Amino acid sequence: MKICVKNKFLYISILTSFAALVFCTVMGIFRHGYWSYVIYEKSPFGWYEALLLFLCFVFAGYNLFLVYTAERRVNVPWLILSAGFFYLTLDEKFALHESIRENFFKSNDITLDIFFWTEKGDYVLLLLMAAGLFMLPFILKELKKNAKSFIFFIIAVIFGAAAVLTDSADLSLFSADTQKILQYAEEIFETASSLFFMNSFFVSALKRIQK
Repeated sequence: MKICVKNKFLYISILTSFAALVFCTVMGIFRHGYWSYVIYEKSPFGWYEALLLFLCFVFAGYNLFLVYTAERRVNVPWLILSAGFFYLTLDEKFALHESIRENFFKSNDITLDIFFWTEKGDYVLLLLMAAGLFMLPFILKELKKNAKSFIFFIIAVIFGAAAVLTDSADLSLFSADTQKILQYAEEIFETASSLFFMNSFFVSALKRIQK
């Protein structure tokens, strides 16, 4: 049975991500480096997650370029997505939201009581998620032009929300073992979200260049 390009890309990206997660997990177990192999921003798996986010930025930017080339206009939803994933790539590699938490929210004793389950000052990703959800109808209107891209995007949003909510939990309220489970689950949610965002943008771009 012939498998189309977009399905091949989906299968390969999922298998590659699964292999990367398993490899880093096994290395972490045998070398007692759970944090340094999977969770830490400069861990091997952290580099892989940053690569996925960068590819999301590249494919979103490519869609932006394709629309501009065909219609001579800047497509705002694709511009927002490109800029958003560029920031997320930098955040993944340079721990930007952690720096903002420590140097702005915590240092200035800024509290947002609506986020009652979080560690004090850990609001950056939640605020970004709220902004993303606010713009979601506008973005979905653009993605509805391609059914598969639309479905992948919705799946990605669900995993992304799960990742942000898990990441924002105040770990000091849990035991050490539960903290490890939550952190590991957050990495799985984040990777799954990036995978489906990337495939959503790839499918959209593929349809444009095949017209």
